[in-house]
Amino acid sequence: MTTDDRTLRDELHRSVEDVSLDLDRLTAGARRQGLGIRRRRQALSVVGVAAAAVAAVGAGVWAAGLPQAETRVAPAATGAATPAPSPSTAPDRPATGPATAAVLDTAAHRLLDGTSDTFEAQGTAGSGETWASLHWTPQDGSGAGTLEVNMQPGFDAPEIYRCRPWQSACHVTRQGGATLMTYEERSPYAGKVYVRRVADLLRADGVRVVVSNTNGFDLASNKYDVKRPQPAFSSDQLVRIARDRDFSPMMSAAVFARAAKLDVVVLDDSVAPTAPATPATPAGPSSPTPTEPPAATPAAPPASTPVPTDQPAPTPTEPPAATSGPAPTAVPTQ
Repeated sequence: MTTDDRTLRDELHRSVEDVSLDLDRLTAGARRQGLGIRRRRQALSVVGVAAAAVAAVGAGVWAAGLPQAETRVAPAATGAATPAPSPSTAPDRPATGPATAAVLDTAAHRLLDGTSDTFEAQGTAGSGETWASLHWTPQDGSGAGTLEVNMQPGFDAPEIYRCRPWQSACHVTRQGGATLMTYEERSPYAGKVYVRRVADLLRADGVRVVVSNTNGFDLASNKYDVKRPQPAFSSDQLVRIARDRDFSPMMSAAVFARAAKLDVVVLDDSVAPTAPATPATPAGPSSPTPTEPPAATPAAPPASTPVPTDQPAPTPTEPPAATSGPAPTAVPTQ
């Protein structure tokens, strides 16, 4: 090192010996960025939140030291408790069956005066699909019925949206990338007609929302308890419910807060009563033709099991008949 180099180094040391990091300013900048992230968290997806938070906080630390960042935020008082996020600022969460029931209940009460009870719900694990049902009784006491919704994100079978002979009052409309089918299923029983009125909406974002209302209750085995001549909700009202944007794979904290106030029976997700990809034809008087089960294929012996040489070779026998397992659980449909 030359004399000139040592002189330059000493001068530089003297010029910065009174300079220190403005830690308060750095901390305030990072905190300000963090608060901004929490306010924007509802607009981010679950995966994006973590990445955005890390990036933005890091950017805040660097930006706080720049000359143009003149706004200063006083540091929080020592020992002050961090307030819990309110429903308006808390992040969205993946939809659940009870949350879906809350959206359905709120949408119904916006349109009609009445009472709702007997809430049931499911949220199919891993798919984001949810189902919810409630019993709706109009305020005039004219007879209760079932109001249901099935939400299926990522639905990719638009070809099902066509009218079939067994669907009454069926209409299909396509507009703005969305497809809507409305129809009725009518099942005569004991001198009355059980009506299931349906609005089946496939949104442009790929979320399918199927809303239905009945004029009574399905007792299974093609038996019905008809309570009123027609369902309480009109076809147009069911469409309005289906278009509620709160039916989403990600739901707000406000929806979850409403769900917490409902008495919802959560059913087993292993058997989800989802709307079929293709609407099923209602059961008629004839029985389906039985089909023969496939013949059982005998399993080959494990290759790693040696055959003892001091034992006589086994006499070939017919393979045993296939043992039937437990009867499969029927999947109820809308």
